Amino acid sequence: MRASGRPLLERPWRTRAGKEAAVEGLETQEHVSHLRELALRHGARFEVLPETHVLDHKFVKVGFELQLWGLHEHPKGVTPGCHECVRVYAALKEIAEWVLPKEERPSRYEIRPFEPALHVAPDLKDRDEVLLEIKIVHRHDFFSPIDKCEERCLSEMRQKLGQLGMREGQRRPARS
Repeated sequence: MRASGRPLLERPWRTRAGKEAAVEGLETQEHVSHLRELALRHGARFEVLPETHVLDHKFVKVGFELQLWGLHEHPKGVTPGCHECVRVYAALKEIAEWVLPKEERPSRYEIRPFEPALHVAPDLKDRDEVLLEIKIVHRHDFFSPIDKCEERCLSEMRQKLGQLGMREGQRRPARS
């Protein structure tokens, strides 16, 4: 529970159906500041990988996998999927939902569900990372190679992540 009395995973800008509200001001400076604070608190960063599949015995790059990473310290003996892992994932998901394009395009986006796994960051002693994956692929004709739409979407997402102070590929300590 937060000091405001709202549960940790509840988002005040969500509709009763759980879909993003068409609320004027979703892009307000206050909202962006809130997301920037989440990114800073969890030392969030991102990486981009090609989404590759096999078609007719050949590898085809069909889109991108945008990975959002968040750090937190686990007390000794805590297992993957602990409460803090869920909180970090929830923060990353809030960021992910904000960076996704809002209008329908020829590409589609999939935020992968939470997996109770810890990813070891070898360059940060005793620090583990929580991962959130976003798939960026064609809405139709899945096996088509990457096109301008996927590239544009990825570029816009990178730009928005940059607005939050997130860096591509660079790990940094979380702020306590």
